[in-house]
Amino acid sequence: MASLRTEMQTQTRLIMDLQNQHDAQLRNQEETFEARLEEEQRRLQQTKTE
Repeated sequence: MASLRTEMQTQTRLIMDLQNQHDAQLRNQEETFEARLEEEQRRLQQTKTE
C-alpha cells in the first residue's frame, strides 16, 4: 500500500510540474504577443505621423 501512495505522490508531482511548465509557456507567449502588438502599434503610429 505504501508503494501505491508513493507512486501517486510521484504522479501528482509530475502533473504539477507539467502544469507549472505549461503556465510559464502561456505567460511567455502572452508577453511575446503583447510586445509584438506594442511594436506594431508604435510602427503604425509612426507611419501616421510621417
